[in-house]
Amino acid sequence: MLLALGPAIQALKGLEAPEAERVFGRAGELSRRAGETGPAFQALWGQWMVSAGLGRVGDARPIGGELLSLAEQSHDRALLLQAHHAMWATSFWLGELSAAEHHIRQGISFYDPEQHRPLAFLYGGHDPGVCCRQFSIWAHWLSGRPIQAGTASQAAIGLAEQLAHPPSLAQALTWTCVLLFFERNGPAAGYLARRLVDLATERELPAWRAAGMIIDGWSRSEGGDGGAGIEQIREGLVAARKTGTLMPLEPLYLMFLVDSCVRHGRAEEGLRATDDALALMTAGRVQIWRSEFHRLKGELGLSGPSADPRTAERLFRQALEIARQQRIPAWELRAATSLGRLLGGSDRRDEARQTLGDVLGRFTEGLDTANLTEARAVLSELS
Repeated sequence: MLLALGPAIQALKGLEAPEAERVFGRAGELSRRAGETGPAFQALWGQWMVSAGLGRVGDARPIGGELLSLAEQSHDRALLLQAHHAMWATSFWLGELSAAEHHIRQGISFYDPEQHRPLAFLYGGHDPGVCCRQFSIWAHWLSGRPIQAGTASQAAIGLAEQLAHPPSLAQALTWTCVLLFFERNGPAAGYLARRLVDLATERELPAWRAAGMIIDGWSRSEGGDGGAGIEQIREGLVAARKTGTLMPLEPLYLMFLVDSCVRHGRAEEGLRATDDALALMTAGRVQIWRSEFHRLKGELGLSGPSADPRTAERLFRQALEIARQQRIPAWELRAATSLGRLLGGSDRRDEARQTLGDVLGRFTEGLDTANLTEARAVLSELS
């Protein structure tokens, strides 16, 4: 009964709900006392989900490793799927993209929609097959494969609709909205965000309703209505914190605010939000967004009367180095584009052209997508 209660609490109150942590902890005690491997695994997985939801990604990693060991000993296909589920998410938040993709591939290979349909009600309140496709959206895009990211987003939404499982569909819509944010497609992101808000309102999923509010606010801001859009993003952030949300997503939600502040010249508010996001990531060891926040901070430093090109250059170079260390081509391209634009008016145009050209040359698909189009335009100016 406790193991059935935990995912229901997480669906309604957030994946990091303290009530769920207590429920899974007690279920773990009972299952270990009874010597039952399956229930013990499920309780441990619930504890992993709470740790990840609270942003304790460093704590979540060893739990994920323990889950994988238990699953491999059991030779149970469902347990193996859920162990890789824990590991693809943990690896992704830690910025370990290659490891995340390995576990995603394992998840896709193990998953069977008919056999594993009940797992959504046992583990985290969402379907693992949808989840691995969701994470593959971002993994493809960050690895420089935007076309494959779009294909993965269609697969995630299609599977969630086929399963008719509202929380899984809400997550799939959110992940796709973020892809559209990465691609700066405001109208499409706004359309899907409003669909997300309607679904989450109807099905009483407040955490995902807050996500939809934030993304729709960014869409309005991107369309030129900065004041109303940024205010809606703020309201969505407040709602997300009240209702409970997956903590590694909170820095991402703040990124929507920071990006809007860059676009509309609100440097002070954007810098505060950036510092908040970086502090959250440091506390939880979330690394995946770090490069982009350094780049955005550099862009904010170039706006307003107190613009500081030297500090901006330092931040762009930091962003570039972080992206290289993490082997994330998409963030590397954005950092190189910002740096190239900054150096375009100096006597270091050759250096900027070489840096940006080297990064751009490694992309082989989606050459007409927003980030690659912008990078080519800057490179053309440098040439």
